[in-house]
Amino acid sequence: MEACVLSEHDLALFDLLARASAPSADKGRAVTAEVIGPLVERAQAAGKLRGDVSVEDVAALMRMADGTAPTKRRRNALQVLLAGLVAHAH
Repeated sequence: MEACVLSEHDLALFDLLARASAPSADKGRAVTAEVIGPLVERAQAAGKLRGDVSVEDVAALMRMADGTAPTKRRRNALQVLLAGLVAHAH
């Protein structure tokens, strides 16, 4: 999960690049999905992530967490958001 939290510098750079144009924003979303897609699939296959959660859902939650500052607050927000995605035995 720590890998999901960008440093202040990386977050600012990613945000700047994603806001440069609509194609840049689309590319940013595609790269994010490409990186987290396999993680989402493995977590679901292992029964650790809810099956009704999509790559786009996780990416959206990451963007929400990245909207908070400073880094410790972003990390806490991401932990809370991701905790809600954990698969539970019924």
